[in-house]
Amino acid sequence: MATTQSLTALFLPILLAGRFFSENMTGVSSLMEGVMSQSVIFFTGFPGFIGKRLVSKILESNASARFRFLVQSSMLSIAQESIAGFKKKFPQAEFSIMTGSIDRADLGLGKEALKNLVEEVTDVFHLAAIYDLSVPREIAYKVNVDGTTHILD
Repeated sequence: MATTQSLTALFLPILLAGRFFSENMTGVSSLMEGVMSQSVIFFTGFPGFIGKRLVSKILESNASARFRFLVQSSMLSIAQESIAGFKKKFPQAEFSIMTGSIDRADLGLGKEALKNLVEEVTDVFHLAAIYDLSVPREIAYKVNVDGTTHILD
């Protein structure tokens, strides 16, 4: 039987996402004030529901923002389509997609690419998670807990 602590760790990204949207993005504007034009913003979980909307909010505050997206290969074409839409509205913004996965220690990027990313990035929005509660516990743990650990490392 799972403990309350293990369930909280397993589903923390889900709880945070729910709170984020239940507040109807209140406070996002003040958060964006701290995102300067020199920032390089790293996203996981793009082109997901929350990620696309947060990128849009950032661009409304900073039309020349610079983004780095970690995208699973299966989501690459959707991410490219989303970015194409952002580029039309915000041509001065910079977007870069890296294919990889948070369930790998080096995010699937390789050590050198990861080192360069860490040196460049100033802000991180880790939104990747498995939200489906019917997924086997081992898979959810690998993505939600181990994946978050890999981002923090």
